[in-house]
Amino acid sequence: SLHALFEHYPDVPVFLVSDGGSDYSFLKDVFPDKQIETLVEEDSRGCLTWMQLDPNNDAYLNEENQRKMVNSMEVFIDRTTRAIEYCDCEHLFVMEPDILVRGKMNIPEGAKLLGSRINNGLHSTLGEYLECFPKGKAITHWGVTPGLFHSDTFLEAASIVNEDETILPTMCKLEKRVVFYDALYPVLFALVGEEETFWADIVECFRNPNW
Repeated sequence: SLHALFEHYPDVPVFLVSDGGSDYSFLKDVFPDKQIETLVEEDSRGCLTWMQLDPNNDAYLNEENQRKMVNSMEVFIDRTTRAIEYCDCEHLFVMEPDILVRGKMNIPEGAKLLGSRINNGLHSTLGEYLECFPKGKAITHWGVTPGLFHSDTFLEAASIVNEDETILPTMCKLEKRVVFYDALYPVLFALVGEEETFWADIVECFRNPNW
């Protein structure tokens, strides 16, 4: 993935966090002339596997599960914020190894958040909650897997969440899928009135292997 990335963007900085997994610090030796930060941090996602195994239950409303969900979201927002600070770029590309990227990326003028928009149906009560914020707007589509977004706009949304500790717990109760970042990013951007824009430059490998 990094070889392919550096082929098109040789000078791009990389902030790589292993979520309770392998240590990728050897990449600094593989790419000695690149700006790469590698970290091994707590597993903030493994505790949520029950949601994917049984997605239709109401276990997410359990107090302990709610705590885990909120913590996972807080960790991810913090990591994204640190990535923005480290990379110091106008846009941040959230990269995954199971994603196909078609060469140089195109950023439509004015777009603040790019994704596949492949999913539809976020709970309407979440949309009503988002509309309570000064810039907030209701959204139904999401699919930031991966995503590319405007760094300062993300920081604006993150500051709203960081200043009010009730926001993430409320979101988790209204829509359990918001805990996963492909929905979390669009919801955060909706807080500041920005909706996900369809991005034709990427696709998840298993969705279209012949792309």
